[in-house]
Amino acid sequence: MFFSEHCSVEYLKSANAVLIIWRKPCSQEAYRLPVRHALNLFKENPLCASLIVDARSGFEDAPEDVSWAFSQWMPQLAETGCRRFLFIKPPSDELETELDLWTKELLKYFTVSHVFSLEEAFALCRA
Repeated sequence: MFFSEHCSVEYLKSANAVLIIWRKPCSQEAYRLPVRHALNLFKENPLCASLIVDARSGFEDAPEDVSWAFSQWMPQLAETGCRRFLFIKPPSDELETELDLWTKELLKYFTVSHVFSLEEAFALCRA
């Protein structure tokens, strides 16, 4: 498990998923370290098929982090067993533009779903 003031990252065996819970926005190494940890969890658990990103409290990425994630992190993640990417989003539309940007890029590699709760995400992981 990874834990910082910005987020937590863990492998959930019961859902066969890696879960990232963002608590507040961050950038640079504070952003990259936890998402690299998520990548390593997929490498350690090769049958893990889903990444759940709880974006309700802090999913605003700096342009240089988005560029890094799109060009480096996503292609590496696609080489693992990850096949599904789930965003838990807030009920408001405040992140819609950012999530649309991410979804467009993620669809090149993964099935992408937007849900409103961890329970909904778990149900999709188990389906």
